[in-house]
Amino acid sequence: MNRAMLTLTLVISLAAVHRVLKAPTPRNPVAARALLERLDPNDDSQVTREEYEQAADGLLDFVLLDLDGDSVLTLWEVDVIFRRVNPTILRPVHSAEGS
Repeated sequence: MNRAMLTLTLVISLAAVHRVLKAPTPRNPVAARALLERLDPNDDSQVTREEYEQAADGLLDFVLLDLDGDSVLTLWEVDVIFRRVNPTILRPVHSAEGS
């Protein structure tokens, strides 16, 4: 194989890897960001298992929501939650005191 073919093969391979590893763009970024902010009390744009369990009260299994298996939920994973789950179920269970 000549040098040009090897270079072309490498470029195509790297482009394919980039497509696979790049996080998908959220379909509804405004709603996903609002839900992310609700689940992420320290505002680091990542929701840890502990943050999720406090906010969602164990409603859904964190492992099922962590689509890339990196132990945090990011904007695109929260977008998937928003699209697949009725987001009202993630609201606090208890209403304001005295209600």
